[in-house]
Amino acid sequence: MSTDAIRIKDLRLPAHIGVTDEEQASPQVVCVDLVMYADLSKPGISDDLADTVDYDKVLTEVSELIRSSKSRLLEHLAEEIANLISRYEVVERATVEITKEEFRPPGIDFGGVSVRIERTFT
Repeated sequence: MSTDAIRIKDLRLPAHIGVTDEEQASPQVVCVDLVMYADLSKPGISDDLADTVDYDKVLTEVSELIRSSKSRLLEHLAEEIANLISRYEVVERATVEITKEEFRPPGIDFGGVSVRIERTFT
């Protein structure tokens, strides 16, 4: 299992996410950190995009997924993102962390809530 990784940090997008109708009514910004573990020695030598993960394509696909999602739970959205990443042949495993900073129960002040999952594909 490789320790090489491609990391997408602080991808901030609007998402309709939440358990209550109020949360689902208006988009909330979620912040996604994504780490895709793959052996990067071949593209490191070849300098060929075909040998690695096209992170521009990943950004586009993940962005479309988040914007169109109607997930109630961060856990579900994280799993959907991991499933999307699993389609990339060179990716051995991925870590997905999603933070919802705007979640504010009355009378409680904190920085947000996040969910982090790690999935292995090979």
